Amino acid sequence: PPRRGGQRVVETPTPTRREQVPASTVCAEAEIRVRSDLSVAPKILIKFAEQHAGSSLQFETPNGGVVMKILDISNDMLTAEVYEGDPVPELHPISQIQNGDYYNLNALYAGLHNGTHIDAPLHFLEGAPDISEVPLEVCIGPCKVLEVFPGIITGEVVENSFPRGVERLLLKSNGRAFVHETAAEAMAYYGCKLVGTDGLTVEPPQGTGAAHRAFLQENVVLLEGLNLSEAANGDYFLIAPPVKIGGAEAAFTRAVLISDYIFWSGKA
Repeated sequence: PPRRGGQRVVETPTPTRREQVPASTVCAEAEIRVRSDLSVAPKILIKFAEQHAGSSLQFETPNGGVVMKILDISNDMLTAEVYEGDPVPELHPISQIQNGDYYNLNALYAGLHNGTHIDAPLHFLEGAPDISEVPLEVCIGPCKVLEVFPGIITGEVVENSFPRGVERLLLKSNGRAFVHETAAEAMAYYGCKLVGTDGLTVEPPQGTGAAHRAFLQENVVLLEGLNLSEAANGDYFLIAPPVKIGGAEAAFTRAVLISDYIFWSGKA
């Protein structure tokens, strides 16, 4: 599929009856197509970014009318850079078919901040909500990717240059931008509910946790360790719910961006 494109205008057929969606999946060159009958057609059509990049999961009508493209913005946990002092993740085989077992089974040894992950308030605030209590609706919804200069983002930068009214903001800098506590306070004030970064942390080097605390005490979800190399500036639909681990301060997530068009289901 093209990596970039203009606005796509799509005519959607009117559903006539409700029935189970037949689907077939074909995988080729990291592209997956799922064709489905729109007799269970969702009611709301949401248009997102006009930029296309990366491997995609495409949903379309039998006549090719509607396409949804998915951009994977997660890093592989076993190969991602590891924050200094965190454990290096490893897979430990328990059962292997090649050794005569009838199934493969591995155990994972990792820190909860390895790879792409979400921080809960409990990470820096004693007695605060853990990762199982993070509202899923904050981790799913419209978002904006914003490329920023390397360095420390201050409150003044947010005041003068950042968009207003954006609930989910992903900062792209090739991992070289960090957030000062004044910027965290300003982003929370202007309505951010989730802030993501393609760095290992939002915290500046030699930071003492002030940026984390400024975000988390306002219940701003932090999404760290992203891979935004293929995501252009613009609007997308984010899906990044954390793994449910009661009592944990963080959890892994498979974060993806939806570009082009997405159908959102609802009752007729």
